[in-house]
Amino acid sequence: MNNKVLLIILVALLAVYGVYELASGNEARTFDPEFVKIDPEAVTELRFNSKADSLGPFTVSKTEDGWKLSRGEATYAANPDEVKGVLNNLASLKASYIAAKSSDKWPEFELTEDNSTLIEVFEGAGKASELRIGKFSADPQTQQIKSFVRTGDGDNVYAVEGMGAVLLNKSFDEFRDKSALNFDLHQVDELVYEGEKPYVVSKTANGWKLNGTEALDSTKVQNFLMNLQRMSGDDFADDFEEKAAQLPPERQLTIRGASLAQDIVVKCWRDTTRAKPFVIQTSQFPKSYFASDTLRLFKRIFKPVSEW
Repeated sequence: MNNKVLLIILVALLAVYGVYELASGNEARTFDPEFVKIDPEAVTELRFNSKADSLGPFTVSKTEDGWKLSRGEATYAANPDEVKGVLNNLASLKASYIAAKSSDKWPEFELTEDNSTLIEVFEGAGKASELRIGKFSADPQTQQIKSFVRTGDGDNVYAVEGMGAVLLNKSFDEFRDKSALNFDLHQVDELVYEGEKPYVVSKTANGWKLNGTEALDSTKVQNFLMNLQRMSGDDFADDFEEKAAQLPPERQLTIRGASLAQDIVVKCWRDTTRAKPFVIQTSQFPKSYFASDTLRLFKRIFKPVSEW
């Protein structure tokens, strides 16, 4: 077989391949794995209607004072790290393949309006993207997580491997700033406890003292303050705010220092109707009420005099 015949055969094969590609729609060439197009720096608002939250839609919006979280009339500071994580996840989502191309398949992948998580992304006044997150599955052999999502454009269902889409299914409380205390321990001169067996821990020229007379181990005081200066809560007790206005606290800690802008006051109430009976609030984050059992916040903040 000479070169001329080989060339004719090659041209014929290429022609057949081209016809096949046209007939199949050449999906490989038109499929874009980066199906969410957003600029994290340009995003000004996120609107959620999440399966992870039964209390309804909520909004995360950028303001001059940072990210704010709101639902109905309630507005709180949002944790900027949580917002950043969501924006980065959205921007980096990549589809492995198109799992379906018809809206008839949406129920199978839990992507109807009633059983999916909706995230709307706004850049300024315009909507930049809309994403619905549906079913996810785990392969026990490969230990791979796979999620199924769709956008507001078209009927396609995209398969996304990994945790990226799963981590977008967030509740209102997951976005909240859980900070309870935030101060510089080196600026503290005095700790004043009120309640059962009140006492004062103060810094003097001769070291730390209890009630002005008993010398304390400075390392122990330092460790206590280190544990206290960056503290966060776990469980919010928003429904306690009205009670707090009517009841005196059972315990109180006042943190003072000449270099502090103002005294930091930590209040603790006991509410035996709650699974976690102690409710704690600080003057640094007055809108945040945290529920605590005898461990965690309560134990770390309200140190009995006997432990000094």
